[in-house]
Parts: sequence; C-alpha cells; structure tokens
Amino acid sequence: MQFEIDSNPLTGTIPTEIGNLSTLQWLNVYSTQMNGTIPTEIGRCTNLVGLGIHDNELEGIIPSELGELTALNNLSLGENNVHGTVPTELSQLTLLKWLYVEKAMITGNLDPLFCTGPNEFPNMEELWSDCKRHGTRLPGTVCSCCTHCCNQSRICTIEPKQPAICEGNCVACGDGIFASECQECPVADSSTPDQTCTRSCALNETS
Repeated sequence: MQFEIDSNPLTGTIPTEIGNLSTLQWLNVYSTQMNGTIPTEIGRCTNLVGLGIHDNELEGIIPSELGELTALNNLSLGENNVHGTVPTELSQLTLLKWLYVEKAMITGNLDPLFCTGPNEFPNMEELWSDCKRHGTRLPGTVCSCCTHCCNQSRICTIEPKQPAICEGNCVACGDGIFASECQECPVADSSTPDQTCTRSCALNETS
C-alpha cells in the first residue's frame, strides 16, 4: 500500500494514527503546508520502503523511532524546520540508498552514523545535508561521505566522496569539527588551536 500527495496546499499535521497502517510501504507527502512534528508512531510502519516528507513545514526533532524502519531504502526529511541531530538509531537503516536531511536545521556529526567503520553504508547512493565547512562556526553537519552539501544560502553542490577524517580514537574539537586531514583544528571562541586531534591521529598511525 502507498500514499502520495505532491505539490498540494494541504494543511494540518500528520495524524498519529499513521502508525496503524501496518501494510504501508510508501508514504510520500511533498511540497505541502503540513506542519507539526513527525509522529513517533511512524516507527510502527515497519514495512515502509520509502518515507518522503520533503519540503513541508514540519518542525521539532527527527524521532529516534524512525530507526525501527529497517526496510527503508529512501528517507527524505529535507526542506523542513526540523532541528537537532540525526538520531543514532538511524544507523540501523542499513538498506538506505537515499537520505536527505538538507535545507533544515540539522547539526552534529554524521560520520559515526553513516561514513566510518561498521556504519559505513556501501549501498548509499545519495546523502544530502547542510555540511559544516572546516574552520567555520556556522551551523551544519560534519559529513565526509555526503554526496551533496548545501550551504547557508541553500545552494547545494555535488561533493566527491572523501575518506573518513580522523578515524579511530581521534576526537572532535571544541567546535564539533574533526581535524581536517588530522591537522590542528580551532576551538570555538579561542585563537589557540587544540592539538588533541593531531596527537590522537599520530598515535593511531603508529599503532
């Protein structure tokens, strides 16, 4: 079963009863005026293959219950007013091929979820996000495997896939950015660079 509404002046919220549609495989609600939060009850729709709620007026955080949708290969949440970080539970969605969280207010580090180690997604074809650039203090995400990065002007560019930065025991710096190529990285509100990342990567290389 599938449900799709596209480019429609539909208003209101996504009803919590959506969780009762156990046979739902595709839910696509694009370019409407739907608002409110993403209901946690969607996590009960475990047969969902595609969840597209792109370009609406949704707000709040991304519910961790979406991590229960392990059949998903397409998750599109971008161009909404959602904020906060991507829940770690989404790293359980190992069948994902397309993930869109761009043009929103999402922050944090996506590398441990999708880009490195056991959570590297070999089938991921497109990953769109508002990427935080090294050396800047603008909000956004750290994402070394994003295929498309969007900036504060909401302009998105294709990014070549990069090797993960500072793997292993290397830690994030004060402003939340991993050291670029294991070099020094600045601490927020300080002119003194924090060399923790550099030292940690150096230790990894010799171990």
